Amino acid sequence: MKILKIIAGYILLFFTGFITLATVKVFFTSFMDASVEFQKSKSDGVAYFLGGMVVIVLAVLLIKFLWKTGNKLIGKQKNASLDSIDDIGKVES
Repeated sequence: MKILKIIAGYILLFFTGFITLATVKVFFTSFMDASVEFQKSKSDGVAYFLGGMVVIVLAVLLIKFLWKTGNKLIGKQKNASLDSIDDIGKVES
């Protein structure tokens, strides 16, 4: 089961890389399209630009979530120390 989690983590990171490249491309394309719309009409240009930026911010949040999830699937689980109730408060020497 552990190997499946690791494979899924790498697939998720690979997928995240593609989404990142697409988001960067769309950012520049959206910026250029917004400048064309801005020359036609000021209000349409502002709305077009803000709409594009909102979508890009949502894509960045999705990328961040996928990156964290992929790294969690790949990473080793931290072993929590299981101290008994009697050991709490004792001074270690």
